[in-house]
Amino acid sequence: DYTTTTDEWNGTSWTEGGTMLAATDGGASMGIQTAGIIAGGGNPGTAILNTSSKYNGTTWTALPAIATGRRHLPGAGTTTAAVIGGGETPPYTTVTEEFNVSANVITGASWASGGALNTGRMNVSMGGTQTDSILIGGHLSAGPTPSGVELYDGSTWTTSGTVPYSADYSVYAGTSTLGVQMGGAPYATTSAELSGTSWTAGGSLNTGRSQLMGAGTQTAAVAFGGYTDATTETAVTEEYNGTAFTNNPNSMSLARGRGAGFGIQTAALC
Repeated sequence: DYTTTTDEWNGTSWTEGGTMLAATDGGASMGIQTAGIIAGGGNPGTAILNTSSKYNGTTWTALPAIATGRRHLPGAGTTTAAVIGGGETPPYTTVTEEFNVSANVITGASWASGGALNTGRMNVSMGGTQTDSILIGGHLSAGPTPSGVELYDGSTWTTSGTVPYSADYSVYAGTSTLGVQMGGAPYATTSAELSGTSWTAGGSLNTGRSQLMGAGTQTAAVAFGGYTDATTETAVTEEYNGTAFTNNPNSMSLARGRGAGFGIQTAALC
């Protein structure tokens, strides 16, 4: 089943937010709890979507369509300066698009083409801002699982080593130089911390999972939802302090995976 439910996290518990405009999965997400964007994705009726929408902490409203409809793609940035790249069209694409809004000139919000990824892929993790973002892992469909890392400066993607474990279907929280990679296929408890361009092993999740969602920073991250096996979604929420994961007793109101998460540990959105 696909859901239009929005849940908001305040650092202690989940509460239900505004209803999404359409039930989707695999869309890109960016922003904070009170100013976020979802772009692309898919659903059973139309399969691949080119729609985007904005959340103000209460209500979802429609935004301009992205140029290349796709699902299973990452996003980073804010509601006035955002970036998406890659994803499944199908089969997959290297196309990058940027979203900008000017507060000083009356200009309609729009998506514009950005630099192309070096390796097209889907189910990747992404963090940072539009002009300083990071893209990690993913896989080709069908094909190998690339563990490569790419950095984006607002115009060009450059390769930057590899994450030290399979980062397929995992989630990243942080900036392009300081963050934590969490979970992933096959239902991993693994995490890895990024400092500069170097990766080191992090703490272990209490619940192994893939296709999970997350938000926050390297020392204050939150991981929620995901799949614990091929058919079982979880509602478990775990918080990371830079050393260890701790189960939060307040699980999500609806068990789910393959969603989108953004924000900080005490103000996150799924």
